Amino acid sequence: MLSALSWVSAKAAKPLPPKFQPNAEEAEKHKQEMEELKEEASEQQQDAEMEDVSDNEKKASNAADAAVIKEFDLDNYDDEDENVGVFGTEMDEILQLEENNQIEEDEEDDLEDLVIKETDAIIIGVHSEDDVSHLDVYIYEESEENLYVHHDLLLPEFPLCLTWLDFHPKEEGNKGNLVAVGTFQPRIEIWDLDIIDPLEPVVTLGGFREDISSTPDVSTNGAGGKKKKKKKQALKDHLPGSHTSAVMGLSWNKFARNVIASGSADSSVKVWDISKQVCLETYDHHRDKVQSVLWHPSEATILLSGSYDKTAKVFDARVKNQVASFKLPADTENLQWNNHNPKLFMVGTEDGHVTCFDSSNTNKPLWTLAAHGKPVSGLSYNSQIPDYLATSSVDKTVKLWTIEGGQPKLVYTANVNLPVYSLGFSTEYPFLLAAGGKSDSEKIGGDPTERLIVLKTNEFEAVQTYFVNNTTKEEKK
Repeated sequence: MLSALSWVSAKAAKPLPPKFQPNAEEAEKHKQEMEELKEEASEQQQDAEMEDVSDNEKKASNAADAAVIKEFDLDNYDDEDENVGVFGTEMDEILQLEENNQIEEDEEDDLEDLVIKETDAIIIGVHSEDDVSHLDVYIYEESEENLYVHHDLLLPEFPLCLTWLDFHPKEEGNKGNLVAVGTFQPRIEIWDLDIIDPLEPVVTLGGFREDISSTPDVSTNGAGGKKKKKKKQALKDHLPGSHTSAVMGLSWNKFARNVIASGSADSSVKVWDISKQVCLETYDHHRDKVQSVLWHPSEATILLSGSYDKTAKVFDARVKNQVASFKLPADTENLQWNNHNPKLFMVGTEDGHVTCFDSSNTNKPLWTLAAHGKPVSGLSYNSQIPDYLATSSVDKTVKLWTIEGGQPKLVYTANVNLPVYSLGFSTEYPFLLAAGGKSDSEKIGGDPTERLIVLKTNEFEAVQTYFVNNTTKEEKK
């Protein structure tokens, strides 16, 4: 299931991302982690064999273990060549062959796929299958309608949300191509998208402080009284400023580039300084899980949040106790500001409705739209084309709306082959719309493009009538 996605500017990505090369300390740490992971997988397999479980459960368990072992190549871990170049052994060999004019046609195609061009559209998405979680970097070539995964990385926990950012806390000039990911754990992990196969995130915000101590098991085995192997016990305590439950929503502040906001199942909203890895402020305006947070598109300090307490809140992050509250018909699923009229915002809710508010008027909404018969899982307002709104649901539909004249009107319904959990218009290609969800045939090793589709919405006749022709007229003016 692809639970969250975002578009990325191709100009922000490195044309040829290098493979991560650990130093001696990192390599040893990684080796120990892989050995522990392999041992854990082996123990799980032995436990599964000892238990009276069904054949199907055994197959699922073995498939998950095999996926982990394959992901890290644990069987051949000790045989890896330590003398690798800046791009990794395989990449260096390809580049060397190119210099010698010895690359075959299929190898040239493989190398071309590795190079990210400025004309490429990039989408990042997080997904989980059989307890294994990944972040995928997709390339979409619009001219050929070709979608493929350029590279991916393994995530330690089930991902719930993400936000893209161009701030790198450890690079000169702080420019980069990164993603912050929220999971069921109370921490936020920030990963470098320009590194292939990184071992760990660039920085982590919040989470646990672990005090690891080894305690012996004093029980004995048989008459010999042989002691069992010592076990590690982790005594966990939250780091200062950390969330205490799952991170459900994230938003990067493009004006204060070192700042992101987060919403959590602990009912709080937090603002973080990435460069210092500290929580700047905590807001306790909500009384239930905070599903979504979103910075204002033009005001650097204004923040919007939505919760399971059936309210949305708008507040200035500098003024903690002044909060505008808006009643919702159901629990929040997602939020969107109107980029072309920034005092307006929309909320998609669990009952299938989209409600539009004027942030300066808390009395009543401007309009309420019965968009879907099931929860509004995706909501995206086009940043380049005024009055162009997209919604999605687990009912396997994506709907396109016009809000011209101040009231929503259905333009087109696209029936897709998957329940949709995330949705987003491209910021560079205004008629491209990405929808991610769960494929009916999804399994370990399956085609990752089955859980992500890209709609060229300008190919729909109704969209051409409402938006393409009007856009062309505006451009001529």
